[in-house]
Amino acid sequence: MRHLPASLVAAFAFSLSAVDAGAVRLRAGDLVITMGGGLDVVNPASGAIAPIASLPPFCGGDITIGPDQDVYVLCSGFIARIDAETGASEVIASGGWLDDAKRIAREPSGTLVVLTYTDPPPSQGYPFGFHWSRIVRIDPTTGSEEVVSAGGFFDLPPTTGANAASDLDVLWDGEIVVSRGEGDPILFAIDPVTGFQSLITWNFNSGYWFPWSFAVDPYGRYAYGADSVNCWCTTQVDIASGQLSEPRSLNFDDGDPPAVIWDVTAAPDGTAYAIGLSPGIGARLIRRWNPLTQDGGILVELPDFAYRIEVVPDPILHPMGCGLGAEAALVLPALHWLRRRGPRRRKPDLPRRSVA
Repeated sequence: MRHLPASLVAAFAFSLSAVDAGAVRLRAGDLVITMGGGLDVVNPASGAIAPIASLPPFCGGDITIGPDQDVYVLCSGFIARIDAETGASEVIASGGWLDDAKRIAREPSGTLVVLTYTDPPPSQGYPFGFHWSRIVRIDPTTGSEEVVSAGGFFDLPPTTGANAASDLDVLWDGEIVVSRGEGDPILFAIDPVTGFQSLITWNFNSGYWFPWSFAVDPYGRYAYGADSVNCWCTTQVDIASGQLSEPRSLNFDDGDPPAVIWDVTAAPDGTAYAIGLSPGIGARLIRRWNPLTQDGGILVELPDFAYRIEVVPDPILHPMGCGLGAEAALVLPALHWLRRRGPRRRKPDLPRRSVA
């Protein structure tokens, strides 16, 4: 994903406010999706779909939800912010590490983190298609960029496949979780203050995790990984124990693979939602699965292709949405420290390393 010329980005910044306006007030638990050329909201109970706004030009990437009805869209070299209530858009950051940004998530303080790629020099001997990755923090007010973490597990040479980092998510206390892998997947955590990396689990999928996308519920209980290679399903993993569920909790193959799972997200109650294509029934779907009630199934069949899905966060889990504002910069590190002082995750007895 190469960035647009600065003059063109500036032109977008002037013109984005002209996109058609919606009249949508997002609620905690609503599902925001990119479908066709627009943003839509899906009711998680009924499956009803309502339009929010058209996507700005060159904006078909990942999305995340901020406070005050803001939807942040990862575009070609820049980030656009869309107000769900008015449909107005603006460019809030461009260039720099955003030239090859692949995924985006919101931190509890209101800042954004993106997963970016760079290509290693050919002399390093990495396989074709492998990318060095890093996590970069974006201030949505100033557009400033700051590298949070790089190296370590991001650059660990793979044993098979391209094995680049594929997705990221953020827990309620700000801890950043990253997946990478193809032949030997890794799920690891990053301290948002120090950038220190620690392994959660290595190859925990037992062959059922090709993490094109994954999501962790905000409490850090479960990780849901979308596998579009082995089982066309979403696998649930207990973060604390590494225990795997039967890898059919969100099954898209319907007896006629290959299916595709484009994206997955998780609600505060632990319900996972996946968006994808089921060739067996010729439909574009959102499926859901609640590990506590064992309830799941098709939420809605979509009228057009949809590639990204995100749950509107609960403001109780995101202090910025509760008016904590700048104080979050002081409170969240303390919450993160207290959480880390609690019971430690069980680490698998496999080769691993923690790096600063």
